Order: sequence, then C-alpha cells, then structure tokens
Amino acid sequence: VPAGSGSPEFDAKHEKAVRYSMMAAERSERAYAAEQAVTHYENALAALKRVEKHDAEKSEERADILGSLGDMRVFLGEMARGIECFTEAASLARSPELAASLHRRAAKAHNELGNWSDALESISRGMDALGKAASIERGRLLLIKGTVQKGRGMYDDAFERYKEALESFHHSPFDSGRDMCEVNRAIGNMHRRKGEYD
Repeated sequence: VPAGSGSPEFDAKHEKAVRYSMMAAERSERAYAAEQAVTHYENALAALKRVEKHDAEKSEERADILGSLGDMRVFLGEMARGIECFTEAASLARSPELAASLHRRAAKAHNELGNWSDALESISRGMDALGKAASIERGRLLLIKGTVQKGRGMYDDAFERYKEALESFHHSPFDSGRDMCEVNRAIGNMHRRKGEYD
C-alpha cells in the first residue's frame, strides 16, 4: 500500500522532487534557458506545497524559490508577474535579509515599469524588514532608492542616497566591493547626465 499523505515516505518523495527541480532550474539558469528555469521552479513550488502541509518551517524555502522564480520572470520581461512573486515571497520570509532582498528586487522591477511610488514603497518595506541590523541589503536598498530618485530628476536627493549607500557598504561586515563599484558607476552616470564631466 503506498505511503499516505503526511508519512515520512510521502515527505521524502516530495523533498527529493524539490531538490531535483531546483537542480534542473539552476542548470537552466546557467544555460540562459529562462523559460525552462521557470517551469522547474514552478515544479519545485508544487512539490514543496505537498510537504508544507506538514512542515511549517518550509516557508523560508518557499520564499527563496519564489524569489528565484521572480528573477526569471523579470529576466523574461514579465515584470508584473515577477513583482507578484517577490511580494508573496517577502510575506513568507522569516530572515530580515531575505525579506529586504525580495522587497529590493520588487522595487527594481517597479522602477523599470516607471512605477516610482510603488518602488519607493517596496524600498520602505525592505528597510522596515531590516530594522537596525547591519546588513549589506541596506546599502543595496539605498542604491535603488537613489536610482529611482535619479530617474525622477531628483539629482541632489539621489546623490545623498548614493553617499549613504557607500557609507553602508563601507561599514558592512561583508565583502561589498562589487556593490561599491556599482554605486560609483551610478554616480558617474548621474554626473554625465547632468553634463558635469570634471
């Protein structure tokens, strides 16, 4: 008789399905096969849902997979669907760092769509998720906030956000060299847009 729902055998079967789907999704990402990756992430979520009925601790894993699915949706130009994934994932995330990352990715997609108020709201939620904890995500949120402000022509405000981002990365306990380069590049682009070449 097959193992019933909730049995160790049932959960092990679907845990394996989650792992295999994730491995397939990551291989597809590396091969730039985004549509295939979407299918594999969706399969992973479906398998995980069966286990989640018996394991409340799976919410963080579901949030992480939803975030990856959102990244692929955005890569395919499906911004609205990507934002839906990020928003749902952020509501599930228990880690402040993951929640902030998801809100930041939603903000970036909103900005691409020109939804500046929604982008700023997502950034605010990301900051709230972090609280006062030291985090590299704080600098990344400040960077995207500066980018939103730059897009609206608020150059002075954007410059202040970029400075705050650099300060945040400087004090981060994590390696943030790449992030600091991105901020400096954004500052350079802003000066060029303003016609300041000195």
